[in-house]
Amino acid sequence: MLRYAFRRILLMIPVLIGVTFLIFLLQSFTPGDPASLVLGHDAEEQEKFEWREKYNLNDSIVVQYVKYMSGVVRGDFGVSYRTNKNVTLAILERWPTTFLVAIQ
Repeated sequence: MLRYAFRRILLMIPVLIGVTFLIFLLQSFTPGDPASLVLGHDAEEQEKFEWREKYNLNDSIVVQYVKYMSGVVRGDFGVSYRTNKNVTLAILERWPTTFLVAIQ
């Protein structure tokens, strides 16, 4: 039984990698520019470029994915574009309520 559980957990790793990469791929095909959404459409191109550099959005999708996953492995989910807060802290703030709703 323990061997079965261990094997299932190991098989979950490639699935998680595949799903996260698929989400990154779909994100790259969505229309719109995150820099324009955050800074506004009237922001100067230099400001948008600097914002994209800050969040590594000028890198290729594979480089973005590797940087993101290296942070996730360390427990860092990055910073929210919308709220400019640490995503890990936002998840931890909402965890108790989510857990209570899930078990009911």
